Amino acid sequence: MTNTEIASRFTRIADILEIQGENPFKIKAYRNASATILDLEEPLSALNERGVLAELPGFGEAIVGKTQDFLSTGTTALYERVKDTVPDGVVRMASIPGLSPKTVKLLWESLSVTTIDELEQAARDGKVRVLPGFGAAKETKLIENIERWRRLSETVPLYVALPLAERFQRTICAFPEVRRVEICGEIRRGCDTVRGIYLLADTTNAPQTLSSAQALPGMGAVAESSSAHFVAPIENGLPLTVATYDAGLRWSAWGFAVHAATGPASFYD
Repeated sequence: MTNTEIASRFTRIADILEIQGENPFKIKAYRNASATILDLEEPLSALNERGVLAELPGFGEAIVGKTQDFLSTGTTALYERVKDTVPDGVVRMASIPGLSPKTVKLLWESLSVTTIDELEQAARDGKVRVLPGFGAAKETKLIENIERWRRLSETVPLYVALPLAERFQRTICAFPEVRRVEICGEIRRGCDTVRGIYLLADTTNAPQTLSSAQALPGMGAVAESSSAHFVAPIENGLPLTVATYDAGLRWSAWGFAVHAATGPASFYD
C-alpha cells in the first residue's frame, strides 16, 4: 500500500470512531498518524524495512503494528471491524461546517439519511427542525452550510496546497535530469483557494521525469497524460499536474513557459 492509502485508512478509522463517540485520545492518535504519513517524502515500506517506524512522530506501538499490517496484508483487524459500521456518506457529513460527529450520528439514526444529498432533502422537507437541538433557524443554516460545503469541496485553501506543492517541487527538482521546477498555476497567482497543483519542470529527459514523478509516494492513478505532462490525484484527491519543458540555457524561453503555465486559460483566449 502507498503512504496515501495508509493515511486514508487511518483517517477513516478516526472519523468512524469519532462518530461512534469513542475515546478522543485514540481518535487523535490516528489523525496524528495520518498527518505524519502525508508529510513523509519516503515510502513507509522503506522505513519499515529499516526498522525506524517507531521513530516517526506519534508512532507508538499500536500505530506501528497497524502500519505493518497495512503494508503486509493491505488491512488490519481494527479497520476490518469498523470500516462498514458507518456508511461513507455519513462519514462525509462530518465535514459539513457546523456538524459535530455527535450531531451527525443523531441525524443518521433519527432520519435514516446516509448521504449528504439525503440530508439536504430532509432539511428542505422540514424534517430536521423537529430533532432535539435544532429548530427552523438551525435547519436553514444547515442548508446554507451544505451549499457552502459543495462549493468549497472542489477547492482547498492555499495554506494546505502550498506545502504539498513545495514538497513535490523539492523531490522532482532532485531528479538528475531536472534543472529546475517552478510552482505555477493558481498557487503562483496567490489564489486563496486552489483546485489543483501545477508544477513545471525544466528537464533534459521528459519521459524519465514523468515516469519518476508518477512513482512518487502519495501519487494516485494517472487521470490524464501526454508526452509532456500528466495529471494525478494526491492527498485529499487534489489533482497534481506535472508538466515538462526543455529550456536549456534559454532563460527567456523558460520565463515565457512559466508565465504561460501560471495564467488562467481565459487570459490567453
